[in-house]
Amino acid sequence: MLLKSGIPGAAATPVSLVAKEVLEYAKNIKEAMDILNKRKMFVSESFLIASALDNKAIIVEKTPEGLSVYDPNKNYIVCTNHFQSDGQKNSEPNIKQMNDGTSIYRYKRVMQLLDTTANTVLKTAGILRDRKGIDNTDIGLGNEKAVNQLIAHHSIIFEPKKSLVWVSTAPWQLGKYMAYDLQKIFAMKGMHHNQEIAEENLTIPADSFLLSPSYTQFLSFQSFKNRISCNQIVNIDSFNNFFR
Repeated sequence: MLLKSGIPGAAATPVSLVAKEVLEYAKNIKEAMDILNKRKMFVSESFLIASALDNKAIIVEKTPEGLSVYDPNKNYIVCTNHFQSDGQKNSEPNIKQMNDGTSIYRYKRVMQLLDTTANTVLKTAGILRDRKGIDNTDIGLGNEKAVNQLIAHHSIIFEPKKSLVWVSTAPWQLGKYMAYDLQKIFAMKGMHHNQEIAEENLTIPADSFLLSPSYTQFLSFQSFKNRISCNQIVNIDSFNNFFR
């Protein structure tokens, strides 16, 4: 989760490589922390570390200058786009991020959605797909305040204890969430032919929103918006009819 930070002025390790190293070599929270501690990064970032061995999850908030841990000591942990640890929450860039950005609004919306019933994989998918504002208000499709702003490439759901992972398909977290059993995959001796490795019986169906008129209208809006931003000619009659 990329956060506000200063302009990089020296060589450092790209965050994608740091995350890859943690996934590849850390088997618990301590080992993940050891890796994060020894790597200098270009930008500020939040890492959600969930460990089946520790039966725990924490958020590591890392900046080019240091590292802090956020642990609410509850049975859930929520992170949007601002720091929450004692070591980072009062920093000037973070305060500006909270005051000027949409992170606090989305955090409140996630907390509101979590507060209704016990969490499940299906409920998590529903939260990640949520397009409404606080109190289910209609804030417009693609609004930055929404959990699903209709811009994300994909989202991922983990069940660490079961070694299960769900990866969303296009578009924008609205397609199917394909399920994978990591124990089965890691036990494979390579793939010698084209084969399906997803767990079809655990697949989460695509969001029915994809079949709605609102989705079709949003695609039209996106097309108009992109053409205008690229200084392309737009048929005014079609544009006016769209907004009637």
